[in-house]
Amino acid sequence: AGIGVGALICFVIVMVVPHDVDRVLIPGELMLLAVVTATVAGGRIAGTLVLAGSAVALLYFFVPDPDSFMGGTASDYFSVLLYLLVGAVLIAAVSSLIMARNRLRTEQVRLQLLIDLSTHFDLDLDPDATLREVARAAVSLSDVCVVDVLDRGRVRRAAGTTSDRELDRFVDNLLRHEPQIDNPSHPAVIAIQTGKPVVLDHITADVLDAATDAPEQRRATGFVQGGSAVVVPIMANREALGAMSLVRLGRPAQPFDSEAVSIALDIAARAGEAFKRTRTHQAVRNAFVNIQRALLPEQL
Repeated sequence: AGIGVGALICFVIVMVVPHDVDRVLIPGELMLLAVVTATVAGGRIAGTLVLAGSAVALLYFFVPDPDSFMGGTASDYFSVLLYLLVGAVLIAAVSSLIMARNRLRTEQVRLQLLIDLSTHFDLDLDPDATLREVARAAVSLSDVCVVDVLDRGRVRRAAGTTSDRELDRFVDNLLRHEPQIDNPSHPAVIAIQTGKPVVLDHITADVLDAATDAPEQRRATGFVQGGSAVVVPIMANREALGAMSLVRLGRPAQPFDSEAVSIALDIAARAGEAFKRTRTHQAVRNAFVNIQRALLPEQL
């Protein structure tokens, strides 16, 4: 898109600006608008391609010697060289501004998610309710979020949600099929055992075949084929408590970049701390209730 817009602007300049202008920099100054526009719309590569193409257009149409492609004076070529240098500086500056803007947006998303999670964590003292809040917050990064926890030596599907109501039935079916802790190919099991994120830029049929242990489970995961995913461990004090899986759907789906993975790790870290705290609170409460019951007489 960026290349197309830049090329269109250059074409308009070539058609509108007289080819016998005294200074090559006059159309060059106008073509810099095309370079900036292409960089904003398509990134550094698009801006560079438009810059190179517009430089050729300057040499061909505006160097004042109609009899030769390489005609003209040294001043004309110096002007084109200056145009290239200014264009390169503009591309670098605009690209840096775009990257800074994207980083700022990423940090805003990260902070907002962590603020929302902290608010809910302060209110919820039920472990599963905490994980449901984690899934609801983290799904903003993806289309599907599933949270698995270690429970008495097995992996239990504790929560799952989606950003699209039409996918609810697929996610509900997926929650009925838990990963097997002894399956070393399942991304959630890998994340739990290694303590490191698992990034899948493209979920292939082979990946799903290796991660599932039964035909029903394979059918339940079929709707994520062709998507992308990141699975991050849920840890607390270096103890693996579970894993959080984020999936983007589409053929192909946008992969998770390093910023998205970093945000997912932050969410999982907060989730691990909150989950362990609420689980400890529940264990203490259950122990207190059992003690109370043991001290009460059988008959009043």
